[in-house]
Amino acid sequence: MSRPNALLAIALAALLVTAGCLGGITGSGDGANSDDDASVSFYVSDRPGAIDQFEHLNVTITAVGFHQADESGDDSDESDGDDSDDERDDIENETTDTLEDANETATQTETNTTTEAPETETDDSDNSTETESNDGDDAEDSDDSDDSEPGSESEDWVTHEVDNRTVDLTELQGANASRLTDFNISAGEYDKVFVHVSDVQGTLENGEQVDVQLPSDKLQINKQFTAESGSNLSFVFDIMVHEAGNSGQYILRPVVSESGTGDQVEIDDVDAEDDEERGPPEDAGPENDDDDSDDSDDSDDSDLELAVDGQVRAGENVTLTVTGNDDAAVANATVSVGGEAVGTTDADGTIQLTVPDDAEELEVTATTADAETETSWPVRGDGGQSSLTLPV
Repeated sequence: MSRPNALLAIALAALLVTAGCLGGITGSGDGANSDDDASVSFYVSDRPGAIDQFEHLNVTITAVGFHQADESGDDSDESDGDDSDDERDDIENETTDTLEDANETATQTETNTTTEAPETETDDSDNSTETESNDGDDAEDSDDSDDSEPGSESEDWVTHEVDNRTVDLTELQGANASRLTDFNISAGEYDKVFVHVSDVQGTLENGEQVDVQLPSDKLQINKQFTAESGSNLSFVFDIMVHEAGNSGQYILRPVVSESGTGDQVEIDDVDAEDDEERGPPEDAGPENDDDDSDDSDDSDDSDLELAVDGQVRAGENVTLTVTGNDDAAVANATVSVGGEAVGTTDADGTIQLTVPDDAEELEVTATTADAETETSWPVRGDGGQSSLTLPV
């Protein structure tokens, strides 16, 4: 093949590669959402990989995102078409200039019988093509992360912040999952999910701190699911730590097969189990105990009983006994007769009282620090004996 033809072939190859890269560029979506929303509980779990080598593997997550599959196609195609036409026009113009330069170079080469310069140009073209190809791969890998920022909605990505939640993957093996947050998404079809990771801290079983690498600042999976209007979904994003051979280098990566909604994979909420095992919060315990204690005290106070032993007759002495609901004697209770204090009960909960001469009823009040109880007995004139117990 003559040198002009070789240069022409190289230029055409560069044109095809560049045009192919342009065809993969995703345009901006309109961000339209359905009026009806679905609720999502978002979880994180860990598939066993090299996790058994870690004592702790703390991953801090800042945001999660969902990609809407039902709207991205049309918008992307329209945008790609417009952008690609403009880009291809520019490329054709550049290619024409390149071909003209190539022909001129080839003519000069044949005249001077020198091949070094064209060979160098060919090598540069090849290197340029390889660089463009590699850049294209990198762009494809990072394209979704560039489309949206936490809290934004663009390119059909719906992103939600999760307030820098840190989870320890060593505690989330298998179906065990920790719930990060709850939020709403528009009803529809979704095909991709990502989590933004701001920090990873790994501690091996021997206490050594190791650097766990991320492909980028996010982990992404392709997973299709449907969010029905008004539904409540649970979605788990599974993450695995992988050791590169026996190099001691660790990489964090997502696991598609273990990720998905509750009807696609098993989700065992460890946070809910911990709440059940712990019972009420620690700060609520004493309060509840105090409340129960207060109720118990109130119950004790309301169940105080006053009883008299002896003849309830004018001028006679009787013995008053104050007890609680458990029949325990209540000491140091202040006792009043007819509204006047006459003394306090002794250690046995008793006190001697004199029935007033002119009283028709013996009105006795017993007062403790927490309660006051009043009971009355009729004063008898027949010399009978009265022993009464009246609950309050």
